Amino acid sequence: MVRNDSIIFAKGYGVREIGKPDPVTADTVFAIGSTSKAFTVGLLGMLVDEKRLTWDDRVTKYLPSFELFDSYATRDLTIRDLLTHRSGRPRGDRLWANSGYSRAEVLRRVRFLEPGWPFRSRYGYQNIMFLAAGTVAESAASKSWDDLVAERIFRPLGMSRSVTSVTLLPAMTDVATQFQRDRHGPVDSDAAGAGNLPRQCTPPRCTSGSAKRMRKTHPETHLLSYGLGWAIRDSGGMKVVSHGGAIRGNAGAGRASAGTETGVVVLTNVAESSLPTAMGYKLVDLYTAGPPKDWSGVLLASTKAAGDRAAEERRKVEAGRVMGPSRRSR
Repeated sequence: MVRNDSIIFAKGYGVREIGKPDPVTADTVFAIGSTSKAFTVGLLGMLVDEKRLTWDDRVTKYLPSFELFDSYATRDLTIRDLLTHRSGRPRGDRLWANSGYSRAEVLRRVRFLEPGWPFRSRYGYQNIMFLAAGTVAESAASKSWDDLVAERIFRPLGMSRSVTSVTLLPAMTDVATQFQRDRHGPVDSDAAGAGNLPRQCTPPRCTSGSAKRMRKTHPETHLLSYGLGWAIRDSGGMKVVSHGGAIRGNAGAGRASAGTETGVVVLTNVAESSLPTAMGYKLVDLYTAGPPKDWSGVLLASTKAAGDRAAEERRKVEAGRVMGPSRRSR
């Protein structure tokens, strides 16, 4: 937990790896997944301040070879579009997760990803567009995204053990091992790159696609939206900006209350857990004087409902399968 410019609480609980006694400490390194999107927005904000780009510049101004499936979206896609998830592309995460492709190859192949809905018509969470945003920062600053993050965010904040590549983890100590049922070890997310700490929080730019689901867990809120790299809602009369992240076994949640200048980060190495979210909400409620709420109970019910929906979808898929040998095998 941080307040203003000071860390007011930092502590580790549990073990770094299932079946081993090594404890989690306040300095244990965790994967933070999509929480890193705020780093990319922070970098771009610095470049906007330096007049190297503007939020509404077209992406092709900095990435001339960048191309989407449809020419209209290619031509008009802006940096703001990248950061507010309104490109019209479905997720396409198999392009980068353990794919073996370089970042440049992922961006080249995104042109074959057909639209899931019309350009700018709705919110649709998209990791590859943040890779494109990080590459825009590289072009504008003439330096790699990894170097920009290290020089402009990690070092000024004293984050001496933070890295942007899984290839550096084997040489490090005090690193949490990701755990998800029978799958262990880090996911190679380097290809997603630019996919975190903000310099500025911005007004909402589009309504979050998850707003209907969020209303069930946050019926007391008046605002549920997404700005540049941050989800935005209100709690106890205060504006709260946040973002979660998950890379298979690691999950993270960041919360910041604009009214109390207080921030909370909760990290875990167990997947399929709402623990970071529940703890983050609870701590924010304490600082914003929000009404007491059983976040563990609320999120448990939400998680179970999501699991039931997924099971029903799998059942429908299985029911629609054509069983027996194919014509080709005959």
